[in-house]
Amino acid sequence: MRLREIASDQTPSIHASATAQEALNAMRLQGANALVVCGEKTVAGVVTEAQLIALSKGERDGRQASDVATEVVPLPGDATIKDAANAMRRLGVDCIPVIDDGRVVGPKKRVLTSTAEAPAVPRNPRQKTAGPGRFG
Repeated sequence: MRLREIASDQTPSIHASATAQEALNAMRLQGANALVVCGEKTVAGVVTEAQLIALSKGERDGRQASDVATEVVPLPGDATIKDAANAMRRLGVDCIPVIDDGRVVGPKKRVLTSTAEAPAVPRNPRQKTAGPGRFG
């Protein structure tokens, strides 16, 4: 399955200049677990709820979302779910943005995550699934 098949242009995002507190507020309003942090025509990275909660309120007010975000290379819409799982495992990240036709896209309300939208990838042809949230 291709990522564009599960993608929506309603992927939660925030501008890189927003504060970390604004990012957390936006995440909660949108019911999202992560936001794509966008600069001018670029993806600055991804920030997760866990990253923001780990900061004190004062730290969230004093830092930009781009300072907290994890830098990741977005995947193209024609990448497969297995490609995404492998990239997340290789990069040691829990989510990764998807770019299709020059737009940031992803599953509704969530950035593609290893434990949410991506189905388990079989370890070998005889094994039906690798289990919830586990890949290869």
